[in-house]
Amino acid sequence: MLDNIRKNASGWLAKILIGLLIVSFAVWGLADQFSGGNTQVLAKVEGQEIPLEQFRQAYQNQINALSRQQGERITTQEAREAGLPDMVLEQIVNAALLDAHARRLGLSVSDEAVTQSVVQNPLFRDASGEFSRAQFERVLQFSNLSEAALLAQERDALVRSQVVETVSQTPGVPDTLVAAMNRYQNETRVITYFNVGPEAIEERPEPTESKLRSYYDDNTDRFLAPETREVAVLDVTPAALVDRVDVTDDQVRADYEARRDQYVQPERRDIQQIVFPDLPAAQAGYEALQSGTDFMAVAKQQGMSEADTELGTLTKADIPDDKIAQAAFALEEGAYSEPVEGSFTTVILKVNEVMPGKSRSYEEVKDEIRQELTERAAAERIIDLRGAIEDERAAGAPLSEIAEKFELPYKTVTLDRSGDAPDGSTAPHPADLAQFREAVFASDVGIDEELIEKPGGGLLWYEVLAINPATERPFAEVKNEVEEAWRADQLRQAIVAKADALGEKARAGKPMEQLAQEVGAELSRTDAIKRNARVSDLSSAAVGRAFTLPREGVATASAPNAPAQSVFKVKEIKTPAPPTGEEAEQLRTALRNGIDNDLAQQYLSGLRTSFDYTVNREVLNQTFGL
Repeated sequence: MLDNIRKNASGWLAKILIGLLIVSFAVWGLADQFSGGNTQVLAKVEGQEIPLEQFRQAYQNQINALSRQQGERITTQEAREAGLPDMVLEQIVNAALLDAHARRLGLSVSDEAVTQSVVQNPLFRDASGEFSRAQFERVLQFSNLSEAALLAQERDALVRSQVVETVSQTPGVPDTLVAAMNRYQNETRVITYFNVGPEAIEERPEPTESKLRSYYDDNTDRFLAPETREVAVLDVTPAALVDRVDVTDDQVRADYEARRDQYVQPERRDIQQIVFPDLPAAQAGYEALQSGTDFMAVAKQQGMSEADTELGTLTKADIPDDKIAQAAFALEEGAYSEPVEGSFTTVILKVNEVMPGKSRSYEEVKDEIRQELTERAAAERIIDLRGAIEDERAAGAPLSEIAEKFELPYKTVTLDRSGDAPDGSTAPHPADLAQFREAVFASDVGIDEELIEKPGGGLLWYEVLAINPATERPFAEVKNEVEEAWRADQLRQAIVAKADALGEKARAGKPMEQLAQEVGAELSRTDAIKRNARVSDLSSAAVGRAFTLPREGVATASAPNAPAQSVFKVKEIKTPAPPTGEEAEQLRTALRNGIDNDLAQQYLSGLRTSFDYTVNREVLNQTFGL
């Protein structure tokens, strides 16, 4: 997944034209909301400040967009490991540099061009594909933007677009480059390989105390007590408010009467049917049944299996054809019908079982209704509390005071990035653990974060009270962990050495099959694969390395099942046929985009040397644990 995140987040369009994408109503138009107060400044470009909160919003938007592309939610840890914080920061700085250069050049666009761009934006169109003023205003409301702010964003985006397009126009791509790209993408190779795993290592060294201490000293950062955060939590759920809700008997009775139909369970029947092509065929089938032929025997004569005949257990309302429904619910249990001409087909029906309908009395359901009304009223109370609590937060009240004022559940928890408490146990958490810890470790002390909306109607407010940095644990405390890590490293090194030695034997001419037998492995052979192929027990690193080798070339690389290593040889190389006209044009377009990207990157590098900009790495590192 990390490779996909990096690919999607750092594509040439996303990376260079992010100034055009950032105007997705998340960053530049929100600066006024973040001005003043205790806002931390993450970066400055020609005096223009980029607040941390502004960056957070752009970062979250990027995660949301990438999650939609991936088809699953990207966690904060995955985004951090993929380098997304740095990518988003680079994108924002790029956009600010483009703005600064445009101002220096005195570039601008007309009001007419801005209006036309907005009108043509699909985001503002209705179902008919036309510009909709109502949709436009809904987007403004959702994005918390004024019309003037949005138009200003659109103007900036158009100017950035003009600048980038001007400096990154590739005049043409030569045929030799197209041919080289065709070979790179479409060349195929056949690879033979085997994997060397732990079972191939017979002798394994035993650690001494001095070796373990030396290993600990060289790898202290691997044995740190993790960073923890103390968090204040105000967790408001309907269950926490039910005691404040009083539902009267009259309310329960009124709800029962209003929804009486919901407490009536209609009669249901287990029904089978035989479908006939026409009425004469159905009549013949009915006569067979009358003469004693089994129902399923008649069905099989019509080419139907028992599963084909099953309509299921249905209410009368479940059957869309009224004639068939009337006939089915007029039969006695175990009886079959005469031929029934429905709206679309002719059938004979059989009722296997009748399950009578019944009504649940008020006495039977009153406790359920009371509970439902209580929870509903508690959920409505939460909606009222939400506004009151947000007002208190806006006034600067800490969560502890808010909880005391409204008599709400409040607690503090201390947890690390894995959700564990300092003693190693799972820290008590008030919401989904992954969502809660990601939010906590993306925050900082003194930051008023957005609340978390919980499934079931609950709301959760939190604030980071303290950040406890990672600390060194003494050798005696982590000795067992050190030994385990030392043994794993020794095994890994032994496997690498073994694979390298086997690779040397293969280069000297010893058959690969014999070498595989030496370590109890099986020699495998790929089909003719391209360089981006996925092979289940051969890593992408190994495949990539194989495409750098000549025919009969041998190399080693890590295997997918670490700490195993792969030993592989290139057996065949097939050069692709020249591309067709359409294929050549696709390659030419891809190359042109890549060259455009390189030109834009060089241009942006030049801006970084020509304009004054600074980045507060400490703020970024503290925020994302980098």
